[in-house]
Amino acid sequence: MPLLKERRFVLFLIPVFLAAIGPQINNAFYSVYISHFGGEASGKIGLLYAVATLTEIPVFIFSGYLIRRFGYVFTLTAVSLAGALRWFVLSLEPSFEVLLANQLLSGLTYALFLSAGVNYAYDTSPESMKTTAHSLFVVVYTNIAGIVSSNVGGWVVKLGGYPPLFQGATVMSVLGAAGFLFLGRLKSGGIPGREPEKSGRVAVAPGSSASPAAQGRAASPE
Repeated sequence: MPLLKERRFVLFLIPVFLAAIGPQINNAFYSVYISHFGGEASGKIGLLYAVATLTEIPVFIFSGYLIRRFGYVFTLTAVSLAGALRWFVLSLEPSFEVLLANQLLSGLTYALFLSAGVNYAYDTSPESMKTTAHSLFVVVYTNIAGIVSSNVGGWVVKLGGYPPLFQGATVMSVLGAAGFLFLGRLKSGGIPGREPEKSGRVAVAPGSSASPAAQGRAASPE
């Protein structure tokens, strides 16, 4: 595939995969994680998901402005670090009140990451490969990261429980943030590449039925 021969695009997909491990672990294990605390799990899970969803709506709406304001590299790095914080909090197995507050980060770790990633893939790819670039981002973010997260994650939970699972997600998010910073250094170093750093153009409407990203999202929201 010609697009995978482009160094900059491959160096974008690597931190995407690393940073996507946390959200995909969250999608696969969050309901079971909450259930293991005991009590009225179904009501708690419903409330936690509702808070996460409500935080995502305004972030999707203003994602274009945020990307134009801060640029792709800063945005992707920041949301990866926000993800690291979110997964670290989960590794502590905190109280329900803390879990509820932690869900406020979902707007950044899912909505803004998805918006920035989709549009970066679209804006930095050749005109004839934009659809392919979009699809590759979604495949890495959802399918590949999802398969790795669910399989390795189940093994980690069996051996050590949920704290090491989310600690691992924290480390992966930090590595993803470092990867995006490296991508930014390549640009500032003058290495050729197509990067309209603050485009913020909405290539698709993330979360809509027309978006491949929406089709790849797991049934349980972040």
